[in-house]
Amino acid sequence: MKKLSLVIIVVGLVVALASLSFSAISKDVLSSKKPVTQKDLKEAALIAEKMEQYKAEQAKMAAEEARALDRDILTAKGSRAVTTGMAPSVIARFGDVEVEEYVKEKKPSVNIAPPPDPNVILQGGDDCATATPIPSLPYYDTGTTCGFTDDYDEECPSSSTSPDVVYSYTPEVDTCIEISLCNENTDYDTKLFVYENECVSPYYACNDDAFDLCPLDNYWSVIADLPVTGGNTYYIVVDGWGGGCGNYDLSVIGVECYVPQPGDNCDLPLTVSLPGDLPYLDAGQTTCGRVNDYDETCLGSYDGGEDIIYEVTVTSDVTVDVSVTSDASWVGLAIDEECPPGFSDEICIATSSSSSGNQTITGIALTTGTYYIMVDTWPSPNCIESFDLSITESSPAPANDDCEDAEAITGPYPATGTGTTIGATVDCPGVLDWNGVWYTIDLPYECNDITIEMCGESVELNTVGIVLMDDCLCDDYISASSYAFDPDQCPTGYGATMEWWGISGPGIIYWPAYIADINDAGIDFSYIVDVTECGVCDVTCPDGGIPENEPPCGDEYVDNYNGGCNSTPPVFQPINPGDIMCAESGTYLFEGSNYRDTDWFEWVNTDGTMELTWRAVAEFPLATFIIDGTNGCDNLVILTSGTGNPCDTVEISAIVGPGTY
Repeated sequence: MKKLSLVIIVVGLVVALASLSFSAISKDVLSSKKPVTQKDLKEAALIAEKMEQYKAEQAKMAAEEARALDRDILTAKGSRAVTTGMAPSVIARFGDVEVEEYVKEKKPSVNIAPPPDPNVILQGGDDCATATPIPSLPYYDTGTTCGFTDDYDEECPSSSTSPDVVYSYTPEVDTCIEISLCNENTDYDTKLFVYENECVSPYYACNDDAFDLCPLDNYWSVIADLPVTGGNTYYIVVDGWGGGCGNYDLSVIGVECYVPQPGDNCDLPLTVSLPGDLPYLDAGQTTCGRVNDYDETCLGSYDGGEDIIYEVTVTSDVTVDVSVTSDASWVGLAIDEECPPGFSDEICIATSSSSSGNQTITGIALTTGTYYIMVDTWPSPNCIESFDLSITESSPAPANDDCEDAEAITGPYPATGTGTTIGATVDCPGVLDWNGVWYTIDLPYECNDITIEMCGESVELNTVGIVLMDDCLCDDYISASSYAFDPDQCPTGYGATMEWWGISGPGIIYWPAYIADINDAGIDFSYIVDVTECGVCDVTCPDGGIPENEPPCGDEYVDNYNGGCNSTPPVFQPINPGDIMCAESGTYLFEGSNYRDTDWFEWVNTDGTMELTWRAVAEFPLATFIIDGTNGCDNLVILTSGTGNPCDTVEISAIVGPGTY
């Protein structure tokens, strides 16, 4: 096995030295990292796609994140173990809820079709003009979509390029039907949608993945309790996901029509009057049977299940806490002034969602008017069998609830203190969206390293904020350089430690402190803040070093130089074994959001299998990767990665064959 050596030095703004030594499979890449989601098995990034955990077809739910610019995201969580992370995020969380197996305790389908009669297999028509008519119910048929044309497509929640076939049904009277592909001869990832009278958008009904409604396979489709009007013609389109096709087993049966119940939708909500109904409790409620009316709201992935709507009329100003308590998982809670919440702009007054069945929004200041609360899930589960919703008047806000009233933390360090987030109101809507309190930390040095340790006073903490801010404008933030949860840190159990390295001074920095329990409720807490002078870290370019020559990454910078798969089109800087590259990296604002300059280097191996070793050192916390890019940016494979503190040399190795790295 052949060995090659390559050295790279990243120097400059935040100077980094990287040395690549190729051995045997020499494919060098100082790969820039993709956005860090900090999602672990218990839900480490609230916005990372849970569907990827359950389904090998990663692209289905990851489309929003694929090849995104390397932007700091806003949520991150840890697990119930000693966890650490490089943290370009604003929240760290650990939780008790284990990721459940995808098929677990599923409900039986309303209809399991009998085996098809091989002598009566009609096959759906190619399009609506040639749709196979359904003469009467119940109706069963099998067929295939392979070889047919992709005539129709609807987003529910994603679009596809799969071939489709069509059936038509014209009921004689008003009734309800169930259309199901959840039958034993179906063998591919299906999708169902229905048009009324003509095959044009918007669809009349649609389902991609039936989840709980299909015990045979969560990715087969079912449309249950569909009301149809006598004399109208309904076109049933059997489709697929992701371009796939296959055999399908269709059943269409008549079912008893669901009787609408208060809470079903925005037109028939459950009603609450505040402050008159305080404290309000709706106990033993359910979303099951209410169908998924709304899937384009501020809850994102958490609006894919069956939902329930509350209309809240506020007759005089009041500040409240809203909580959902249940034994379910992956529950979402939202409140907004429009129904469904966040429909027009996907932004709500407040939301709470996680892998837990318990969600709490505290300190919601409501003025006179009408508001709407929605409870939903990220399937699976497809619905919440039983939950309690409570609305109570909030505790008084802490004295340092607002940034302008921040409590000062000064030396000598380490400094200790206590605080509370009970009664805290929402901070920095659209940026932080948490109920925290504010502190200023005095910075005595030109370069400051900050460490904050936190404990819950009477209950164990579950979630902490991991950002600092340089002012009260809520337009940017400084993510923690690292964070860790330690089960032995506090008398109450888990504690959290966050670190920020290289914060400029002298002056002050703002700490929006967010600490919550497992139900995302505010708690009393204690802290230890330590500020020390930065260690000297000076990385210089050695003799023979090659300047990177990338332009400075100021605000609104667009990386067309070596942004790799984060650039459009992708662009890489070539590098060869033995090269020493001296380069710069940094952070900058783009359209008001924080981004990192990540540098991607490319080497094409044409010499067979080798061992590639890549070494890097920087004046900042460093993350470096070796990525197999042979199949392009849409099919990257991270072979290995490593992280290090300022001035630590990071060395990683991988065995690589011919290809692009």
